[in-house]
Amino acid sequence: MNLETFIKINLSQTDSELYNLIKSRDNLGYDIVYNKYSGLLYGMITHSDELHIYAEEILESVFCNIWKNIDYYNFQTIKFTTYITRILIQTIKDFLGSKQVTYGLDIAGGTFIFRLSS
Repeated sequence: MNLETFIKINLSQTDSELYNLIKSRDNLGYDIVYNKYSGLLYGMITHSDELHIYAEEILESVFCNIWKNIDYYNFQTIKFTTYITRILIQTIKDFLGSKQVTYGLDIAGGTFIFRLSS
C-alpha cells in the first residue's frame, strides 16, 4: 500500500487519534491532518477576498502552528475543527500584523471575514 492510499484510508481518524499522532510527532499525523483539512482551511482563508494573495503563506503557517501548539489542544473538550479554526484566525492576525497590514474582523453566523484596510 502506498502513502497516498494509506492517508486516504486514515482520513476518518478521530480527534483523539489525530491528536496522538501529532503529539508523538509522527509525520503521518501531519500528512493526514493536511490532507483532511487543507481544503477547508484554504476555503476559509480565501472567503476573505483580500487574503487571496496571502493564502498559501497563511496556510503553511497554520499547519506549522497546529504542529507546534498541539499540547494546547484538549480533544475531550473541543472539536479538532474548532481548534484549528482558532489557530487559523490567530495565524491570520499574526501574519497581517507582521506585514503591518491593518484589518477588521467580522464574525457572524459561524463565519468570519477579514477586511484589510488600505
